[in-house]
Amino acid sequence: MSDTKYIEASWTARFILIALVSIAIISYFWSIELGTSELASEQRTLQQLEESNARLDRTNVILEIIISVLFLAISIYFMQIGIRSLKSGQYPPPGSRVIVKTKVVTGKSALGNARGNLAAGLLFLAFVIWLHVHAIA
Repeated sequence: MSDTKYIEASWTARFILIALVSIAIISYFWSIELGTSELASEQRTLQQLEESNARLDRTNVILEIIISVLFLAISIYFMQIGIRSLKSGQYPPPGSRVIVKTKVVTGKSALGNARGNLAAGLLFLAFVIWLHVHAIA
């Protein structure tokens, strides 16, 4: 018998991953469609152009909010996994839901993974802050 421990796959984790990717793809194509449909008509008055520009500005604000909330949630998740891994000394930490059957790692590898998750969480948080700073400007 082997001493290797595994954490079984979770359908909840798979569903969350699929949902986040789907939302990102839909919002990307939604913004492209709105931008191209606004520029498609040939003859426009100045008032019509200003109205379409205002609609695009509202759409950009909505997309910025959606992206910010998603990246903030991802940031919190990564930092939470990193902190739990540091405390438990294993990766993935006990009670985690994983997408595929995952081998439990301990020792230096677990600490490296935990630090990597903390760094990724801070990187996503920095992106959210950067996005808000540049959205205001």
